[in-house]
Amino acid sequence: MGEAFAPLLVPRPGSLSTPFRLHQEASLWSSVGLVASHHLLSPVTHVTFSPVAPYDVAASSGFSVELIGSRAGNRLRSLARFRDTAYSPGYKPDGKLLVAGDSGGGARVFDLGSRAVLREFKGHKGPVRSAMFSSDGRRVMTGSDDSVVKAWDLATSRLLLSLKDANDYVRCQAHSPASQHVWMVGSLDRKARLYDLRSTNCLFTLDHGYQVDDVLILPGGARAITIGGPEVKIWDFFSGGKMIHRLGSHAKAVTSGVADVAGHCLATAGLDGVVKVHDLDTFQAKGRMRFASEILSLAVSSDGVKYAAGMADGTVEVRSTKTSSKHISSVPQSTARRQREFEGYGRGFEKMRMEEKGPKPGSRRYFERGTRAKPTEDQDFVMKDYRKAELKDYDKSLQKFAHGDAIDQAVATRSPSVVISVVQELLTRGVLTSALAGHKQSSLDSILGVIQRNIRKPLYTNRLAQLLNAILDVYGAELGKNIAVDRKLGAILSAVRREVNECHDLMQLQGAAEAILSSSGS
Repeated sequence: MGEAFAPLLVPRPGSLSTPFRLHQEASLWSSVGLVASHHLLSPVTHVTFSPVAPYDVAASSGFSVELIGSRAGNRLRSLARFRDTAYSPGYKPDGKLLVAGDSGGGARVFDLGSRAVLREFKGHKGPVRSAMFSSDGRRVMTGSDDSVVKAWDLATSRLLLSLKDANDYVRCQAHSPASQHVWMVGSLDRKARLYDLRSTNCLFTLDHGYQVDDVLILPGGARAITIGGPEVKIWDFFSGGKMIHRLGSHAKAVTSGVADVAGHCLATAGLDGVVKVHDLDTFQAKGRMRFASEILSLAVSSDGVKYAAGMADGTVEVRSTKTSSKHISSVPQSTARRQREFEGYGRGFEKMRMEEKGPKPGSRRYFERGTRAKPTEDQDFVMKDYRKAELKDYDKSLQKFAHGDAIDQAVATRSPSVVISVVQELLTRGVLTSALAGHKQSSLDSILGVIQRNIRKPLYTNRLAQLLNAILDVYGAELGKNIAVDRKLGAILSAVRREVNECHDLMQLQGAAEAILSSSGS
């Protein structure tokens, strides 16, 4: 029997700061609690969360990749098809496939449902210590100790390109949230390089000063972070790849770092066994988490709630910024209730306790107790009310694979959050372009209206840009033939230009403020 169709999870609409306000308060980090822990036999070199709920953890340790439940810390399955040490597990964006490298110079793609090896890529002359999917899920990127990064086509296993600018072992990679063609590579030659994969040109070379163990590109694609040695450095591409800040708060080498989905909060981990959290707007420390061993890898779940750390002693710990009540209370509710019931015995309250229990199930008094009788916890079993989830119109269309109707119905709600959720689902299914084909002029005009009103909102910019690109791919030949559509496209172009100009003005203001502050400090 197939699983029931799950309706889309639409994020609550609100200002950009609303979902991340908690991350900017120190009280949040004081309430972080341990929710899962699992011990492996070898050091945990890499950890990563599944991009889909319930956000299980993949950890590379020894000759296998272990999949660990983020709720109870139990081992879900083990991927042990490696003849050498396994490294760097990475999920496909839909969470169904996983890639991992090994010290033999290869990389494997696993089907998480059957644990079967679907693809195996060979071509490196050294251990593959970094492997991950591209943001569109169609390519696999592998970085090796042979100083080369290779891009492979997932469908055909064909080698697409090689990046050979590094002069030492490649240790880390990152893709840009703003473009699937922008890629960043870090290596032990103390440099991180930003590439355009369409031309394999190196756009920027960032000199970190220490071996680069981890790299990040923040949402928007304008800033990057390099991690290695005792320092964490933040770079700005809009100012020509200039370093804008340096963080050096760890006592030992920093090994890994993660940023939240909005790029407002950065968490870094190091060999000192401490995770430190900084606000990327003010670069002020927000909190810390202490662990029992050296941390080799750090990951954050897609919802920004759970953090996983892989340690040198083989431990994987998952901590959450939201601890449920069942983890807070160490005494079960049923035990506490029995203790309260026992208090009266031996002091003359036995008869009263027996009378409070009510008639015995199955007796005549039990069936004649009346309609006002309430069920008791220990004598009656209360069935839960399993109500079928109510599906919205766009959910029903997605269930029937009527993708074009789903877009129209999402636009009809006039909620950008619903439109973004439907676009994300169509991107995951790989049918966004086909879903846009065949729309009437009025429908296309409504879709462009949503883009025009929300393209400047950072929470929606990325997905709306992908939606606009898909529209131009489908209807590019029709441009200039419809006045209403041309006006909407012109308004979108004007909005994008205003946003770019305002960003440049703010950067100039920031530069002037920094000059004033530096001169006053000297």
